[in-house]
Formats: sequence, C-alpha cells, structure tokens
Amino acid sequence: MDQTLEPCQLDIEAAEWIARLSGGPLTADQKQELNDWCNKSLAHKEALHSAAQLWADMDALTSLPDYLPAAAPSSSVRREKVRSFNFGAAYLSAAAVLIVLVIGWSSFFAQDTQNIQLYETAIGEQKTVTLSDQSIATLNTNSILEVDYQAGERRIKLIKGEVLFDVAKDPLKPFVVYAGGNYVRALGTKFAVRFLENGTENVEVLVTEGTVAVAKTDSSKSSTQNDPVKTILTHNQSVITREDSTEPSVTESDPGEMERRLSWATGILHFDGESLEEVVSEISRYTAYSVTIEAEDLRNIPIGGRFRIGETDALFEILQEGFGAEVVRHASGKISIYKSEQSGTL
Repeated sequence: MDQTLEPCQLDIEAAEWIARLSGGPLTADQKQELNDWCNKSLAHKEALHSAAQLWADMDALTSLPDYLPAAAPSSSVRREKVRSFNFGAAYLSAAAVLIVLVIGWSSFFAQDTQNIQLYETAIGEQKTVTLSDQSIATLNTNSILEVDYQAGERRIKLIKGEVLFDVAKDPLKPFVVYAGGNYVRALGTKFAVRFLENGTENVEVLVTEGTVAVAKTDSSKSSTQNDPVKTILTHNQSVITREDSTEPSVTESDPGEMERRLSWATGILHFDGESLEEVVSEISRYTAYSVTIEAEDLRNIPIGGRFRIGETDALFEILQEGFGAEVVRHASGKISIYKSEQSGTL
C-alpha cells in the first residue's frame, strides 16, 4: 500500500483492518502486515484510530492497543467520542463502510440475512431465475442456491445440486460462487457448477464463455482473501476438484461436447456412447424412483440418444427392444433392469 494514499483510500484501508480485527484474532503474518501498515505514517495510525471509534461496539477495539498503544483512549473517553461523532465529517466514508461489509465478514454482519435469497428445486424440477443484477441462474433438479449480494461481491452459495450461470458483466463486483470447499470467481461469463455426489465436496465446473478462476476456499472470507493458488478456466474447459486431492484435473472439450453436457438446461438429456451404468446414474437424478441394474453384462453397453427429462420410459423401451433387457417395476417404487431371461427370478 502506498504511503501517499488519498484520505478516502486511507480510510477504506483502515476500515478493512478494523473489519479483520472484529472478525477474530489475526494470524502472525497479518499482525506483522498491520504493524507495517501502521508504521508507514502518522496518518495511517490516525485513520485506524478513527475507524475504530466509529465501530466502538466491536471487539476490534480491544486489539488496538497492540498496534496503537500511545493513541488508545480509555473506554470511557471512547464512548464519549462515539456519542458526539460527526458522521458528516467522519474520516470513514460510506465507501469504507461498504468495504467493511464485504471484506470483514464478521459475525456481526453475518447475522444480517435480510438480503439473502434462497432458490431451490425438487427432484425432477428445473427453474430459471433472473437475479437483481440481471444475471441468470438455471437450477437443475434437486438443487439449492443461496444469493447474498454484497457491496463489492456478488456472493452465491451452491448448497447442493447443479446450476448454470449466465453472468451480467460488472467489473467492480465479481460474481463468486462458493460450492463445498471451493469458490469460482468471474466478472462476466457463462459457466455451470455441480456437486458430483451428494454429501461430498467434489465439484465440477464447466465454462462455455469467458474466464473464471477456481480455488479452494475458506467460506468465512471473501474471494479476494482466499487461497491465491487458482485454476484458470476459459471457454470449453472444465475442472473437477475433489476434497481428498489438491490436484484439480482440467479437461478440454469441443463446443458440441460442452453443449451436450449442458443440454439439461433445455430439458433434454443427450447421451453419446456413455455406459448404461452412467446413463442410469444421470437419469436417477431426475426421478424419485431407485433404478438399479441387476445384470452385470448390461452395465457397460453404450447408450446414445436424446431423452426428455422426466420421460424415463423412452430409455426403458430402448433397453427392452434393442438390448434384451427386462425392466421390472416394484410396488416399493424401485425399478430393476434384468436380462430378459432373468426376469422370472423375482
């Protein structure tokens, strides 16, 4: 940070530090960084002290003597100054307050959930929503999405399922999706995020337009404070991040392949040589029925074709007419796929 900062920028940086202090103890590196920042000039110390006065109800004040021992007023003096604080003449501008809201992410701000919106779909349902910035989110089956736009970050949390995002461009407010132990950061692009298995943090990200950064995350921080080691994806690239691995695997796809993989957003499932086991796993996401393949020699047969979501009978008809399979529906709701000669063993 430059020692010759304009007052407004200096106040914003001071507000960032107060937000970090109020969010919990600093690490050793952060303490050293704050010490270095304070020692740049008297103006830096005064800006930090002024910011702390405004937020007198926060725990950050108890940590200030470590960095400003000579300037730390007693609690009684501090309360008196806060009561007579002139907001019009305050060093801490409204812009600085907004930075605190985004970067601090302390428990004080986390409790304010009035602006959080929740979107969800049931099994077999899909939904397209237009967000307040005109970005579009298309939720696939059995998905939950939390939207919490902040002053400097469009913050999204994918709780489960899969969502395709068409992001409106705003260079001042990055669009950040948190999913499991990862975050995906973009300015204006089109990409999808999907949990590969329920109950895990294994996540796949597919990009059809623009560029995104994917990295491991601490969800208590903003994306700008997180792990600097990122995987950069551009159009027609995808990556899988697994909770038990630090090495993400990036895959290149041609435009047709990417379109096929995201065909669900148009209500169609398009298969091109996937094994029956893979196809059954995918269609099972769209139905409450449990589908199992009982015949081992059917699991790896390749399947191709387009199937409208929810119309699983079309797939079952192909299996029975073309592959010698027998599809049996049980009263419990379970569906079993047998070789035709095995169907009499139920």
